[in-house]
Amino acid sequence: MDYQHWCSLRDDELAAQDIAEVNLACAIGLPGAEKLHVPISLHTLEQWTDRVRQGISNAMRNRGRFPMYDELSDAEYRILTMFSVLYRHVGLTLNLDCHDPNFEYDGGDSSTNFIHSALQANCPLTCCTAPVIFAAIGRRLGYPIKLVKTREHIFCRWVEDNERFNIEATSKGYYPKSDEWYHTFPRPIYREGLASGVFLTDLTPRQELGLFLSF
Repeated sequence: MDYQHWCSLRDDELAAQDIAEVNLACAIGLPGAEKLHVPISLHTLEQWTDRVRQGISNAMRNRGRFPMYDELSDAEYRILTMFSVLYRHVGLTLNLDCHDPNFEYDGGDSSTNFIHSALQANCPLTCCTAPVIFAAIGRRLGYPIKLVKTREHIFCRWVEDNERFNIEATSKGYYPKSDEWYHTFPRPIYREGLASGVFLTDLTPRQELGLFLSF
């Protein structure tokens, strides 16, 4: 199904969809996505999710052996373990060229912005693909993970009634970052941008779709 299918859904229907499948659908037909195969990509994602699930299960069972992490909540400890599994055991890598002040964006290659590049070609993750991978796996595990937009960057946020923290998916570990940190990373947000409500707010499923369509 292409992006037009997702656009036609009601808000509640769109909220029930897999963020990974929506992201992949928006890449269909774009340069760099000629070999995109949605079922293959989703199968790889399920394999990574299984490894993360097993890693978190082991980590939670043995948490008492690592008192250096006692200050972390259970939710934070789960995210810490997700980083470890994905970057150390699955072997994902990062392309952080987009954080370079001299970086010039090339919109002619969808592999920079869409997750098929990592799932099918093992391309390094970017600040567009890493948070979507984290959100897709986290949601498969039942975690309340949102996408959040800041200037020229996307990150994740754990959001529930009694706990809220940011997840910088382009780190190779869990290093908590405040909302204020994103006022200047990776680019300063101007006062008008902060006042607009576009930045630093939890994206709805329809806003996520709009974000993918804007890539």
